[in-house]
Formats: sequence, structure tokens, C-alpha cells
Amino acid sequence: MLNDYTTGHIRTGVPILVGFGVGLAAKYGIDIDSAEIVTGISTISAAVYYGLVRAAAERWPAAGILLGVNKAPEYFPPTDPPEFA
Repeated sequence: MLNDYTTGHIRTGVPILVGFGVGLAAKYGIDIDSAEIVTGISTISAAVYYGLVRAAAERWPAAGILLGVNKAPEYFPPTDPPEFA
């Protein structure tokens, strides 16, 4: 089983990779000369992908696997730091 740190990174990385793939497809499938446009397409694609998968996972929990891991990480409040005299 993966720890929450790894789970969070996987669920962040998968949409970025999808956006990167869409950006590459746009660059090589469509005549785009500007790197900024490709970066924008990649970023927007990743955000849209993440949002759509999260929405789908609310309705169909199995869809969460499209983020790389079908489990959301659990975050806990930080513990109080030790007090030094």
C-alpha cells in the first residue's frame, strides 16, 4: 500500500503527464510555433483533466484510478513543535 505522500504525488503527476501529452500532440499534430502556446495548452489540459476525473470519481469512485491511484491522500494537521526553554 502506498503512503499518503506518494499517493499525493502520483495524483498530481498523472494529470501533468496527460497535459504534457496533449501539449505534444498539439505541437506535432497542429502547426504551433510558440512554446508559450504549447505550455498553455498543456497546463489547461492538465487542469481540465484533473477536474473532470475528480468530478467523475465523485459519481463513480472507480474513475479515481485515472489519477494514477484510486485513493485520495489523507492529510493531518501538523503537530505542535517542541518548546525549548
